[in-house]
Amino acid sequence: MKVSSLHSSSWYGKKHVDSKYHFSQAWKTRLSASNSFKLCEKSTSNQHKKYWFTLVEIMIGILIVSIVMIGGFQALSSVMIGKSRLIEQANIQKESFYFTEKLFEMIKSWWTLDYEEYFNRSVVWTATFSGSYTTPSWFGNYGNTGNIGTSTYGDGFYLCRSGNATVMTWNGCVSSFNGGFNYTGQPQRYGQYSYQFLDYNNNADADGGDEDGNGSIVWDDDDRYLGEWPVVFWLWNNIHELYLISPDLTTRTYFRWKVRLDPNAPATQSCINTTGSGCLGTIEFLKLQWRDIGLDHDDTTLDSTQYDGVVDTWYIDPQFTGWQAILAGSGWIDAYWQPLFPDSVHVSDFSVTAYPNTDASLAWKQSWVDLAPYVQLQFRLLPSWHTRKVLKGTPQELQFSTTLTLSSALSR
Repeated sequence: MKVSSLHSSSWYGKKHVDSKYHFSQAWKTRLSASNSFKLCEKSTSNQHKKYWFTLVEIMIGILIVSIVMIGGFQALSSVMIGKSRLIEQANIQKESFYFTEKLFEMIKSWWTLDYEEYFNRSVVWTATFSGSYTTPSWFGNYGNTGNIGTSTYGDGFYLCRSGNATVMTWNGCVSSFNGGFNYTGQPQRYGQYSYQFLDYNNNADADGGDEDGNGSIVWDDDDRYLGEWPVVFWLWNNIHELYLISPDLTTRTYFRWKVRLDPNAPATQSCINTTGSGCLGTIEFLKLQWRDIGLDHDDTTLDSTQYDGVVDTWYIDPQFTGWQAILAGSGWIDAYWQPLFPDSVHVSDFSVTAYPNTDASLAWKQSWVDLAPYVQLQFRLLPSWHTRKVLKGTPQELQFSTTLTLSSALSR
């Protein structure tokens, strides 16, 4: 009985101890679960707080996004502008090279220097303004005693002759050695230059050239081809305009630099003569065709100079006049010059030098003119104001310099 009681008491005590142990463990588990829940709740709460921004943070975010977008748009705009500039610059270069090559081809097409017109120009006037000569020469259609701009075209050729014991000088007989006249400043007939190489009183005696006393100074024993002089321009100097003639002497082509105010230039830009950022320059050209209708240029009135095989009349090429028959000298003909370059290109500078400065076929005594004639061209091209509106920024200048060999005068 005691044993049982002891056993029972021992079991009860063990059970009681186990119950306290399990209760303690359960309580710990509950506390642990409660704490874990609180931690999760706190963690969840903290996580919810991370997704909320203050007004300052929102403004900063918007600012950053705006800066990135503006930068992107600026980069894209710069790329597009750069692409546009490259395209326009390429177009300018393409046009410049095309029309420059066209100019070179026109010059090289079996042309030679027109010494008759250079002589005419040197006598009339050589002052320039806006890139070209200011005084028209009338291209050999007027002679001495002619009234420029009218139908009074003047006489034929004047003849050179040495004086009594005085020999002609190197510059011909424009102002002297011609019977006492001075033709300086007057237009010269086409062909008058060739007469500068003839001396009809080469023995310089007192008869004035009438060696046989028949009242005429031509076809006498004292007539002589000099074979030298005169020059029509100074070597290595800019002669401003280029005068060419075909080897068969039937067609003349002239080039000149013409500068005016660019109509698209800003009002603050100016153009004086050839200087100023508001200028628009181009190279113009004009073609003339020959006719043999007499010194009066009238094919309805027969005279001894009509249809005699000698060139005496020059008309503007019908392609330049709208197929009208217009004499080169019947009025102011500036309107008939045609631009070679488009208005997208500004010819900012143009210079012409040529060699030799006398006709080798006439100056056969002068050994220094044996070389074939050639011309040197130098010019600069810029985009015009019309084009610069698209290009923006500082325009790129193109420079051209070339030497072209012409057909020899001896081949004519």
